[in-house]
Amino acid sequence: MRSQLLLMVTTAMLLGGCAYGEQKFVDTRSPAEIAADARAVDRAERAERAERRNERRQELMDEANARRRANQGSRHIYYHFH
Repeated sequence: MRSQLLLMVTTAMLLGGCAYGEQKFVDTRSPAEIAADARAVDRAERAERAERRNERRQELMDEANARRRANQGSRHIYYHFH
């Protein structure tokens, strides 16, 4: 009895999932709104990439300055290439 109930509940859930999965998403926004959202996302991603590039550039400059200070006045210069 209990196993039959569990089987029926599971079957109902699976069939409900299939019915839900068949539904299509219909975007009610206008093409202009969709394009504006896409442009906003592109601008935000571009700004984030630029920020990451600037941070990386600053890290490289800090590393170069640290090496310069460490080797300043030394006759032996060691270079470390990545």
